Amino acid sequence: MKMKTCSRCRVEKPLDEFHRETARVHLDGRQNNCKQCAKAGGRGRTYIGGRVPPPLTKVCSKCGTEKPIAAFHRKTNAKDGYRNECGPCRVVAVKEWQRANPERVKEINSRRRATDSSRAYHRVATSAYRARKANAFVEDVDHWTVYERDGGICAICCKSVPPSRYGVDHRIPLSRGGEHSYANVQLVHPRCNSRKWAFLPEDMVGLGIGA
Repeated sequence: MKMKTCSRCRVEKPLDEFHRETARVHLDGRQNNCKQCAKAGGRGRTYIGGRVPPPLTKVCSKCGTEKPIAAFHRKTNAKDGYRNECGPCRVVAVKEWQRANPERVKEINSRRRATDSSRAYHRVATSAYRARKANAFVEDVDHWTVYERDGGICAICCKSVPPSRYGVDHRIPLSRGGEHSYANVQLVHPRCNSRKWAFLPEDMVGLGIGA
């Protein structure tokens, strides 16, 4: 009996447990998801027993340290939805690969610039932000340290911020002369950060933004 592994629940099942693929894009003529997972439907990592919540902590495969799940980058096809290596280890690995493959990096960057004209504006905006940040730099700011310092509460709406989705905002924006330091950063929801834009704290009170 021919067997196949479901791409969602990762369980090996008989070929009859998979719907036929009319487009014939698969060699076995069957879909990648089993019938039970296809019936469950939904987006993301959906299993037979329902949607599985992300773990609170995870052990990095590189440094072997157990860290909060927020320290790991998302990966849609991973079993738990997150990469095996933490963010800092991932950054180091990417930089090492870039140093070892400079020609490949140039090729990828040139292809991106050629296929997406909107990146031109993004590059200008990013360069301006980095320049302001360099001029206003005081100290390195670790985002998770800010999260723990502020107790997981958004400084703008005063509501709880999930550790899987949070942002760090400059109280006085860099464009308004603020500095990049722990004293000038605060924990916020990404949506609240977008609403705040480049306003000063006193401007937000007048505009009714915040708690």
